Amino acid sequence: MSLFYNRIKAIALLKKLTLCNAIALLKKLTLATRSPVNHSKKVSNIF
Repeated sequence: MSLFYNRIKAIALLKKLTLCNAIALLKKLTLATRSPVNHSKKVSNIF
């Protein structure tokens, strides 16, 4: 049971990390493109 719980915790941590990476990427895009039009286009291309 504890092994199963640890696996769930590991997956949750991994998802959290990927979410943080995605947010960091979006912040980089925001800094790279000053105009909001370009930013929204790039975001829609990613998702």
